[in-house]
Amino acid sequence: MNPFYWLAAKFIETAFYRKFARSWMANFTFRVWGWPTFPCSHYFDIIKAMEPYRNKTGIFVYTATDTKSLSFCIENAVSGCAWGHTGFLYFEDGLLTTKSMTSHGLMVMPLLDYLSRVDNFCVGFLPMTKDGFSESNRRIKLIDEAAELGGVGYDFTVRLESEIADFIIHGIPMSSGEGSIKMYCSEYVYLMCCGLVEKELKPSWFYDRDVFEPDDVYHASLIVFEKRGTAVK
Repeated sequence: MNPFYWLAAKFIETAFYRKFARSWMANFTFRVWGWPTFPCSHYFDIIKAMEPYRNKTGIFVYTATDTKSLSFCIENAVSGCAWGHTGFLYFEDGLLTTKSMTSHGLMVMPLLDYLSRVDNFCVGFLPMTKDGFSESNRRIKLIDEAAELGGVGYDFTVRLESEIADFIIHGIPMSSGEGSIKMYCSEYVYLMCCGLVEKELKPSWFYDRDVFEPDDVYHASLIVFEKRGTAVK
């Protein structure tokens, strides 16, 4: 293993890293320089692009990139990723709304507000059977309820945890208790949808851990809308 990646893997397990990441690095609004470039006028183009899929059985996801944020600059340098964040996209009271895991926990935000914080944005659709869609909604509701009780946090180690998957999918109690559900953004999407979508969601091995990244969400989705205003190296 490359010594740099070994050290990086150890560093993200430390309490210092979690404090730093929670306060600065994982905050997608903390940019190294400049301002986000995504044209918010594309909001209506997104709605139009989603319309043919709204009568299909499945779930909308999004991937996005704030190309100048500190977190993405580090992630891109390490893994070469194109996307820095992911979550779910749905209509609420007629307005498009995002739901995702952030450094501050499970966050719900109007899409228009979110678009003002990114450079690149993509909407994907994950087709499901009716039973799969029902099960995915059950899992999402489970996390919503846990989050309301303060039992959901962000996983700064970026590691897929089988114990959390067993609890969410199979109801097997966690040894650490149900108040310790920690997930990163693409892990949240993975756990809500794995085993339920037409195209299998496959984690990959990254140095010393299983991971599922925003790029994996992108590649697993039917692309409904995509706009990259800023190139990613």
